[in-house]
Amino acid sequence: MDIKEVAEWLFIADEDLKSAEYLNSAYKPNKEAIYYHCSQSVEKYLKGYLRYNNIKFDYDHNLSKLIALCEKNDKSFNYILTNCNQMNVIISKLRYPSRIDLDDNDVLFALTSSKNTKILKPIQNIRNIIESKYGISWQEILFNKQDPEKIESIGHIKYDKTEDGNIAEKLKNITEIIHLENISGLNATNNKIIIDKYKYNSKNDKYYYLLIRMNYNNNICEAWHFNDNFNKLSAIGFLKQYDEQQGVPTENSEGGGSRK
Repeated sequence: MDIKEVAEWLFIADEDLKSAEYLNSAYKPNKEAIYYHCSQSVEKYLKGYLRYNNIKFDYDHNLSKLIALCEKNDKSFNYILTNCNQMNVIISKLRYPSRIDLDDNDVLFALTSSKNTKILKPIQNIRNIIESKYGISWQEILFNKQDPEKIESIGHIKYDKTEDGNIAEKLKNITEIIHLENISGLNATNNKIIIDKYKYNSKNDKYYYLLIRMNYNNNICEAWHFNDNFNKLSAIGFLKQYDEQQGVPTENSEGGGSRK
């Protein structure tokens, strides 16, 4: 499951619904265009749900087939089953010549169906789970240039703070540190996460990125170096992946944890 692809399905579904609402606010609303955007919105919410759950679907526009797959996996979709089937019949007729005429009730039905799909619990849960897992909004995941679970470090330091002094001693070859962000509550209680940008003591003007995690439960401090631009999402994804590889249980792995 590609988390950024899922986020994009949800995002463009929201955009289609917004377009429908905007068109409906016009002096003389284009009913066919409104209905079309509503059906597109429903289609993309359903495809986002199916993609999140690794359920294969055909890349066509058949709402009846999509809702059947969703309802088979989660009975909550039964709430919008009839509406999706009705929309599927109408939208198929709007795509070709000899189209049917729509009235205000048809437009209201389409807008209501799209909104009900958006707030349906299985759809909303995807947004909540993504935000809980990564500590940021699902929209930020969509527009982040890096895959949060495919970040690799170029160096790693681990030491016991009670024995080995402070991290400045360990990182004495680093200069021009620029503090970027503090993050609290990630991956385990009493963790503090720091992201810094820095240069080495050399003629090289290249900046590197430093991720520091201090665990106040066991006095362990770890630091990782990275070549690439680094941000909060990168840190969350990297630490999640690292802890899973180390067999470390995390609060966020079950949808918990704190957010900044």
